Amino acid sequence: MPSRRLESAMFTAGLDGTDLREVIPFGLGVSHFEWRNDAEILATFRLDGNTVRHVLFTDGRRDYRAIGEGFLEGDGHPSFAPDQNRIVTDRNVAGKLEKRLMVYNIELGRACCWGRFGRALPHSE
Repeated sequence: MPSRRLESAMFTAGLDGTDLREVIPFGLGVSHFEWRNDAEILATFRLDGNTVRHVLFTDGRRDYRAIGEGFLEGDGHPSFAPDQNRIVTDRNVAGKLEKRLMVYNIELGRACCWGRFGRALPHSE
């Protein structure tokens, strides 16, 4: 029976399409990503092969560094603030119809949950 886990890889390339690089190997389930600047990427993937983390790394290197340990757990849709230190991301809470909106400051290592929102259920009339 096939696995239900996302199996994917991530590649980057120069603006002209040259210099193709595998930056996250196949099988780690990379899902969402955001460029912090011209060199650094934040991506969600199974860093240890099992647990999805928000991972910061340099394009072309495998200098992976999980951020927000104990807070940024699971997949999310990260976006950087203009200061490149704060990210906003979301998270679905397993077993609940809930989505969380969270902010994390990389430089200070501080976290804040801005809100918890119930998912809308299909409306029947």
